[in-house]
Amino acid sequence: MRNLIIICLLYCFSSQSFARGDEAGNGGGLAEHNFSFAYQKIEDFIALCLVSRCGLTQKEEKVLSTISNSLKEEKKTSQQLVFLSNKKEKGAFVLDGMIKIAKTGDLVGDRIYINTDLLYPKERDGERTPISMATAVAILVHEFGHHHGIEDHQFLDKLGSKVKALIQNEFVQVPYNIFKKLDHALTIDYWPVKKPSSLILIFKNEVVDLSKRLSRFLVCSDEQIASLYRIANIHWKYGEDQLERKLEGQSFLLCQDGKWHQKSFSLDFRVILQKSSEDDFMFDPDSLDFHWE
Repeated sequence: MRNLIIICLLYCFSSQSFARGDEAGNGGGLAEHNFSFAYQKIEDFIALCLVSRCGLTQKEEKVLSTISNSLKEEKKTSQQLVFLSNKKEKGAFVLDGMIKIAKTGDLVGDRIYINTDLLYPKERDGERTPISMATAVAILVHEFGHHHGIEDHQFLDKLGSKVKALIQNEFVQVPYNIFKKLDHALTIDYWPVKKPSSLILIFKNEVVDLSKRLSRFLVCSDEQIASLYRIANIHWKYGEDQLERKLEGQSFLLCQDGKWHQKSFSLDFRVILQKSSEDDFMFDPDSLDFHWE
């Protein structure tokens, strides 16, 4: 019955998934999709660092602010992220005698090329682990810095690492299966930046953002949509029926009275076991249900 809930979600929310390679050029694995989501949310991650300062020097803060202010213009470039193999492109990522994980030009809007050969580094046990979303953010900060005339790689590495360290503290991951820690639910809290929390599900090569789906249900007692919400304390709950799963959590809604209101929620799902294989499951589209606890 492994990974049932996430499989269900992937089929149900394909419109919110970053599974398609052309979302970010031509990549298709989890590391590529981590880059895609990091690119989409880079404004919020940088804003969080600037508001919290995250140990920035005066120069770092100035550069990061400049990057932030140019992101709207940056994203006018269609498919700004492009994934290429250094091996297949015959050394396209070799700079100063070293193979780089990314490269770009020196103008705002220039495409950022990501070296797919380095996206799944080997761990000590020999397993390959995809580069994390936080690491992808650090790399993107570095590359965007080049668009503003910054050529000091050590400076940009340090700047990216500070943003990475801060947002890692805001990531809360709940593995679906303790034996497959890459499959998990994830919340990202951007507070004190006034942005709603993100609720994300990770499964194999997929990154599924449920935030917009969830936001439709997060209404205050007067039936008004909350002006802001935060999500916390997510966890999996398993029923007596092994084909049913729940993702439970708490929401904090900022309502019209200017106060935060706490409400608990759950997302319920059911899957159907196909006769062809014990490991082959389908999502029951009529089973999805959101309700307050």
